[in-house]
Amino acid sequence: MNTVQELIDNGICIEPYTAENMIRVYQSKIGLIFGVNEVIDVNYLYHDGVKDVTLKCTNCGNISHSTIKGSKWYKIRKKCPCQKEMKKQRELELSEKFQKEKKTKILNRVGNTYGDYTIMSANDIDTDKPTYTMQCNICGCEKEISAKESSFNSRIDFHCTKHYEQIKYDKSYIGKKNNFLTVIGITRAENGHRMFDCRCDCGTVKQIEPAHWDKGIVKSCGCKQIELLSATNTKHGHSGDRLYCVWRNMIERCRNKKNENYRNYGGRGIRVCDEWKNDFTKFYDWAMKNGYDYSADFGECTIDRENVNGNYEPSNCRWITIEEQQKNKRPSSEWKSRKTKTWTIDGVTKPQKEWCEEYGAELMTVRYRIKHKGLSVLEALTMPKMTTGRPKKVV
Repeated sequence: MNTVQELIDNGICIEPYTAENMIRVYQSKIGLIFGVNEVIDVNYLYHDGVKDVTLKCTNCGNISHSTIKGSKWYKIRKKCPCQKEMKKQRELELSEKFQKEKKTKILNRVGNTYGDYTIMSANDIDTDKPTYTMQCNICGCEKEISAKESSFNSRIDFHCTKHYEQIKYDKSYIGKKNNFLTVIGITRAENGHRMFDCRCDCGTVKQIEPAHWDKGIVKSCGCKQIELLSATNTKHGHSGDRLYCVWRNMIERCRNKKNENYRNYGGRGIRVCDEWKNDFTKFYDWAMKNGYDYSADFGECTIDRENVNGNYEPSNCRWITIEEQQKNKRPSSEWKSRKTKTWTIDGVTKPQKEWCEEYGAELMTVRYRIKHKGLSVLEALTMPKMTTGRPKKVV
């Protein structure tokens, strides 16, 4: 590290106290950790006008140097070549572990039965293309298939083709109907595949793959697509209703800790019964049988618990007006008062608002100074208020 006299002699500093401050800053950096490197020395290079920081790796002890200009200490080198070697080693270990697990999974399937076949042996498990030798349990026919995880898991079935009865889509299907399509004839597509000429209920004639018609993959000529999708995605059809909002708000008050009313419901142990919580239609059926009115004005039909300390359940709920509901409250003695936020200064504890009134400071300003500026309570209270706006120009 440079000395005070060296800094003065080289014209870096004029006054001794300036050089001492510079040395003090350098000394404060000794021992700091940047990434994996620890600062062990700092020198000012007179000719280059930069700082030479000597670093020692905390992992391998390697000594390296990093130069910075001005006060940009954050640009100190944070990595060491040993990290790259450690990363390569970890990747190699993970790769070996993965390959070992993959081989184990392949070998564990030997002897298992899948459909008509039993896996007899695993071949070439050390290569990129492992295979299984499978034998049919009925006829003894053998075949090889890929043992790769993705290929093996993507197989739909393991049926032996010698025992597979292929469906023959012939003229016997003419006149049959599936979903909205009726077969009226058999034809060939441009690629030579057999196709069904089908008439939709709307009158449109369209060519359909026989297998798609038979399995119901294609249900119409396309005219029923929106209707079918709507029926598939609709659970109960009341997601936009007022009653659905009542149900959602009821569950939110009892389950969501971030809800502003949670402390008066879920925070007190009030719950929604399983019958309602898991199925809106059950709640809907109960509401319609017990006096819920869709045409009622706002506040004229609200859900209320007869026992204010009980749960939301059919035996404890009713529909009444908001005025009647206001009369059915807990006694004030059971209300939980909000916790007063306080500060302690020199052993004296007072509410935050009282401290601000005593020092003539704004509560939000003091809280901001403590939280974002890191000031103590007393410093935040006594700091003078900054000038608001741009200072006026003196003419």
